[in-house]
Amino acid sequence: RVREARSDAKVMAILMPGLLTTTLMSGGLFGVALPLVQERENGLLRRLRVTPMSAAAVALAHGITVTLTGALSVVILMVLANAVFDLQMAGSWYSLLGVYVCGSCALIPLGMLVGSTARDMRTAPAIANLLFFPMMFLSGSAMPFAVLPEGVQRFARLLPTTYLVDAYSSVIVRGESLVSIAGSLAVLIGIGVVGVVLTSMLFRWE
Repeated sequence: RVREARSDAKVMAILMPGLLTTTLMSGGLFGVALPLVQERENGLLRRLRVTPMSAAAVALAHGITVTLTGALSVVILMVLANAVFDLQMAGSWYSLLGVYVCGSCALIPLGMLVGSTARDMRTAPAIANLLFFPMMFLSGSAMPFAVLPEGVQRFARLLPTTYLVDAYSSVIVRGESLVSIAGSLAVLIGIGVVGVVLTSMLFRWE
């Protein structure tokens, strides 16, 4: 039984980075993009436009909501994994939180970008799914990154979720600090900056 418990904990430690990444990706894409498009369709953004509220404030409000909800999800998933599978995180909660924040900085602006460019509620889910599934299946979230063909791996290194899964694995499995994974975190933040710039250029009130 002890050996089985240790095996379950090890398997869960390997699966948890992908699960956390998929959870954040879902919230960042669908949790931001769809509400933005819906608010544009029902005229709420048009009414907000005549108030002192800026486009940045609208986007920031959605981003903060998803970030806080996602942080709660991370805590719940980690606590449940520890209680049910005896998962022992090798790294610190501080490092895990740092990875989560950097991942949010990368994925939430993508959701804002989809919400700013999608024409209506029929096209928004299609665009979000077009981003969601490649990032999930090619990043190591749904299957081990090592089993992917070399050409696919090269393409996958262009995806933010690849760096997020690796950063989560570094903390949860290998117990590395934020300093040792600074390269991956820098890529996530850089992608987030690009997403924010594009969103500011393409944001539409109507």
